[in-house]
Order: sequence, then structure tokens, then C-alpha cells
Amino acid sequence: PTYTGVDMFALGVWIRYASTDSSLPAYAKDMFSHLMNLTKGLYNANLKNFVGPFDRSYGYDMNQYFSITAATIWGLVGREYAPMPKNIAGMFHIADFGISHIIALGMPQLEPILTTDVLESFKKYPGNHTITAQAFSPPFDTYPRNISIWSDDYIHIGAETINEVEIGGPATSISSFNPAVIQWFVRDGRVGYITLRATPPVIYAVAGDAFMDITFPNITSVSQADDVRFTFFVSGFDVYPNDNVTSITSLPGLSMKVSGNIDLESEIFYYDIADGDTNDFWSFNSTWTMSANYSGNPHLRFEITEYPTSSKVTYV
Repeated sequence: PTYTGVDMFALGVWIRYASTDSSLPAYAKDMFSHLMNLTKGLYNANLKNFVGPFDRSYGYDMNQYFSITAATIWGLVGREYAPMPKNIAGMFHIADFGISHIIALGMPQLEPILTTDVLESFKKYPGNHTITAQAFSPPFDTYPRNISIWSDDYIHIGAETINEVEIGGPATSISSFNPAVIQWFVRDGRVGYITLRATPPVIYAVAGDAFMDITFPNITSVSQADDVRFTFFVSGFDVYPNDNVTSITSLPGLSMKVSGNIDLESEIFYYDIADGDTNDFWSFNSTWTMSANYSGNPHLRFEITEYPTSSKVTYV
């Protein structure tokens, strides 16, 4: 949700400021139309968040931090529908807000390009759907990333297979690189999140109908069991005391079953005070290690058994 917004801004500049004899405005209009047709499927208006995976994200809930893509959505459909914090002065990653007035210059050129259904998708969630796609950054990827997404009314899951030269994507930043992400509705203005902390450079992650499946395909040796682990950042919650949250398997609004060749009794779940925040987000840490005598590639699967189906959620 960061550099897609930069692309949108750049295309608006092409259209507005290119010379009259340039072919750039025509190309920019076509590119922007295609970009927004893709982007609309990644957005969930009920959650006010874009689904992962994220190559470069400076947060895990767009209701709490500023992203450049959110500023473009604001310009296209209005502040009410934009994935933005309600209080701008207190939002995370506030420095990027400085680009907003420049993005506004492109809005008169960009809005007429878009069809009504594209604009409406940022106001009202269009319904359950799946997406498969590919992305490829040759300096950083050894083969194209295969992306899978499952989106439902109040939950979405996104994941990708990666084979990176160096973990962290083009930014080589583990803290902003999120190859497998679950987000779900917790309350108005807040989603819960689970995001994989990428450690090996080769990961096979797939998202589907209420599941996420993760394998480390380049690791096979049992002798490496002590060094192999699946680590996830899990959102903190304000709907009831965080002392009540003791496992990734049972979270406010979300329950799931964990399987695979991991040690199913190995989860270490704690509030990650010692390591500090990541992009201003304080999170729980859920870490799973391998069984002593596991066979095959390290593998973990989340199957979501309960998740919100409306915004009327109560917590006990």
C-alpha cells in the first residue's frame, strides 16, 4: 500500500504535466485504468484495508497509519471511504502525509478515467472473491512470485511464493516485507492481523478459502530442526485485556486450527516488548518450532474455523 500510491501519483503527473506532443498522457491513462482494475480487487471496504502480501508496507492496519495509496483513494472517493486513520495528527508513519497535497494535483485528471464500478468498489465491498497473479523483480527475484488471495466480507488472506536473492524484497527490509498476511474485522476502525516474519529467502505460501499454507521448500534436513521456526507478528487488541490472549489459535473474532509437521505443542506466544515496535506497531509474537523427527520440508497450515461474518461482533 506504499508504492502503488507512488505509481498512481506518477501517472497523474504524466497526464497533467507532459508536453502537448507527448505520448505519455495516453499511456498513463491506459496504465492507470489497468492498475485500478487490479487494485479494486485487493481492497476490502469493510476492513478499510488492502489485502496482502506486501512487498513494502509500513504497517499492518491502514486504519492506524498513513499510506500513499490511501491518499489517492481519499482523492478519488472522499475521506469517508479512504483507508485512513480518523485522527490524522495521531496516526503512524505521518511523515508521508506530506505528499498528499501533491497527489491532489493529479485527481482532476485521474477520476474521469475510472468506471463507476471501480470507484464504487472503494465505497462498498463487492463480495467474496479470489485472485491469483504473478509479480517479478529480476534484480531481487530468481523466479516470478506467485500470489494467491482469498477475500471475504470481513476477512481476507494473501500469500506468495518467493525465491529472493536477499530476503526483504526490493527494499531488503524484513520489517516491511510481508509474504503471508491475514487480516480480519475486530471493530469499527480496527482490524486484527497475523503476518509471517520472513526468515528463509525461499518460501512457498498459498492463501485459499479460509486457510493459509506455508512451506520452506529449501530446508529438508532433520539436523536443522533446532534452527527452523515459523514466526508471526499478531496484533494487539483493545476490545478486551491482552492478558486474555494466550495463543494465535484463539484471538478476538478469529479461531483456527494449526497443522503441519511442526511441533504442535511448541508455540511460544508473548507480547513482544523486548524487541520493541515494528513501524510503530506493537505486536504479539507467535513462534512455532519443528518436531524432533520431522520429515519432508518444514510445513505449517492455518485453517480458519471462526471469523466475523458481519460488523456486529461481541466479545466475552
